[in-house]
Amino acid sequence: MKISENFISEEFISRDLHNSIVQRGLDPRWYIDKDLVKFCEWLKMECNGVDVTINDWKWGGLYQFSGLRGPNDIGALLSQHKFKNAIDIKVKGFTPVQIRQIMLDNFIYINTEFGITTIEKVKDTPTWVHIDKRWTGLNYLLEVNG
Repeated sequence: MKISENFISEEFISRDLHNSIVQRGLDPRWYIDKDLVKFCEWLKMECNGVDVTINDWKWGGLYQFSGLRGPNDIGALLSQHKFKNAIDIKVKGFTPVQIRQIMLDNFIYINTEFGITTIEKVKDTPTWVHIDKRWTGLNYLLEVNG
């Protein structure tokens, strides 16, 4: 289901959870944080319109756990992913270090506009960038271990 100019709901929800939501006749948008979608649109624009990938299972890709995860999906029981607060992103042509720098350079904006507070350390996410909206109360981007 299309949820913004460049993204569909399947990109933000794990495959089994998305299918379960749809089979129950529910709207997948109810389970997606709209500010994370807006952040992805902003990041795509910041990166000159290149592909920003979260989940790509809809097209036969490898990623299905980079957005909202169900209670039985991989990851810690209290992962921010299981509370629709987190996404893992891959940006075509950009390294995680470059995306981290874009986020650091724009922290006030991404925090104010999208509620982004946290990023995993690049050493723990060598091919993607984990971001989330956990409450930190900080005025800088919190970097956490994976």
